[in-house]
Amino acid sequence: MNESRLLFHFSIPATPVAKGRARSSAGIAANGKAFARHYTPAATRNFEALVKDFARQAMKGGDPLACPVDLLVEFRFRVPDSWPKRKADLAATGTLHHTKKPDCSNLVKAIEDACNGVLFRDDGQVVGMVVDKVWTTGAECIVVHGFRRAGAACQASRQEATCDLVGFDPHTRIDHLPLGRRLRTLDLAPWLPTPLVL
Repeated sequence: MNESRLLFHFSIPATPVAKGRARSSAGIAANGKAFARHYTPAATRNFEALVKDFARQAMKGGDPLACPVDLLVEFRFRVPDSWPKRKADLAATGTLHHTKKPDCSNLVKAIEDACNGVLFRDDGQVVGMVVDKVWTTGAECIVVHGFRRAGAACQASRQEATCDLVGFDPHTRIDHLPLGRRLRTLDLAPWLPTPLVL
């Protein structure tokens, strides 16, 4: 792990919860006019509060980050006890993938929204991510890593940008993505074009 670029790391011992869609309810005000009230489902609110607590602990009282951030998040779901041993073994080794609901985009949206104003000023600072949804025979949890993306934030002052760009190599986007389970196990060789020999 590239410790020099690691900004935060924490693990949440809980079942991953996807971001729920906002709900609406209609009512009639005392003056007789109709109104609509929009609210976030309780399960989403409770989960985001839990994530926020762990994010605060990871920041150790520090201010929210202002730099570009790469997120690496792994959602670990417990293999169901009802599965036969053969299927459970395939899931535990990463051969059988978690292709059921909840989907990755809604899972990571709950993490990003909960970390707004805690890990980073705004989730617009997340400029890249690797998200994995995997089975585990251990306890369910969410593992979150945040890395400093090389380069400068668009809101940076000239002085901050100058400091951020010292040693910056524009040809190297990031050097920590191989930490993701998916990228550690993915074999791209069959899909890469054959080099052209002249």
